Amino acid sequence: MDINIVGTWMNDTVLYLARIFGACGGTVLIRDYTRDKLLSACVPKVKGVDPGEVILDYAGVGYTYSRNSSEKYDTCIRLYDYNRLPDNEENFTLIIADESKAVSDALNSMDWSDFTDAGTKIALLIKYYTGVVRKQYDELMKKAAIKDAFVIPMNPHDMKCAVLTEFNDSFTFNSISAKYQESLIDILRLIRSDLGLSLKDAEKIFAKAAKGGKK
Repeated sequence: MDINIVGTWMNDTVLYLARIFGACGGTVLIRDYTRDKLLSACVPKVKGVDPGEVILDYAGVGYTYSRNSSEKYDTCIRLYDYNRLPDNEENFTLIIADESKAVSDALNSMDWSDFTDAGTKIALLIKYYTGVVRKQYDELMKKAAIKDAFVIPMNPHDMKCAVLTEFNDSFTFNSISAKYQESLIDILRLIRSDLGLSLKDAEKIFAKAAKGGKK
C-alpha cells in the first residue's frame, strides 16, 4: 500500500503513523520527497551512510529519500511539501495543515482534478489550531472532494512530544493528547479500511505502536 502525505508540521504525525502501520503487521518505508528532507532531522545519522542512496532503519521503520531503491515494503509513505502535488494521484492522500495563511493559500490554489478524477480518497488533518480555521480550507475541501477532516487544538504537550521525536532515545507517543490519539486512530481506520478494523481493534493497534522502541 502506498500513501501520500502532503503538508507542514508533519514529522511527528508521519512517525506515529509509520509505527501504527507497522503494528498492523508488515514492513513500512518512508520516502522523503520534501525539498529540505524534513524527516532527516529525526533520523539518526550513520557515518558513511547516505539515505539518498540506501535505506536506513529507524526504530523498525525504513527511511530514504532515494527514488531508485527497489526494496519491497508492505506500506510505503511518500512525503511531499505543502506546495507540491504528489507524483501518484491514485494513492490515498493525507494533507497535514495548520493555521498558516501561506499553507492554506498554497493548498487551496492547487489543481486536485487528477486526484478527484481517479477517485482518490483524500483526508485533511489540521494541527495546532487556536481559533476557527476550517473556513480557511473550504476551497481545498471542495476542490479535492475531502469528506474526512480532523482538527487537533493547540496543545503544548503535543508540541513537546513532537520535539522529542528528534531528541529522545526512546521513540514513544503514548502521552500525546486524547484528541491527537483519537485522530490518529480514526486516520488508521480510514486508510486501512481494507482491514475492517473496529474501534476497539484500532485502539489496540495504537496502544501496541505507542509503547515505543529504541532508535
